[in-house]
Amino acid sequence: MFLPQSPRWLMDQGRDEECLAVLANLRRQPADSPLVQIEYLEIKSQKVFEQRVSEHDHPNLQDGTAKSNFMLGVAQYKSLITNRANFKRTMVAVLTMTFQQWTGE
Repeated sequence: MFLPQSPRWLMDQGRDEECLAVLANLRRQPADSPLVQIEYLEIKSQKVFEQRVSEHDHPNLQDGTAKSNFMLGVAQYKSLITNRANFKRTMVAVLTMTFQQWTGE
């Protein structure tokens, strides 16, 4: 009631029109505003990119069943450790958070 749905979640659920309406409402601009359209297209392109990477990296988990979706999530989290570039990013984030806790900020 007070909080709108997340535009990214709506896009992931295939509810593109609602996504656009929520974005327009959040930005307090009409749906055909260039700024709203740009943000909408950015969200849509990110979803398409993630979907294509998922299809490329895990073609056997694309049938949409609950088990495949769960295993796809596990594989994506596993890539935080097994992929060298992702591992570096993960370690930077963990170390930053650890040192932040030690400094008391």
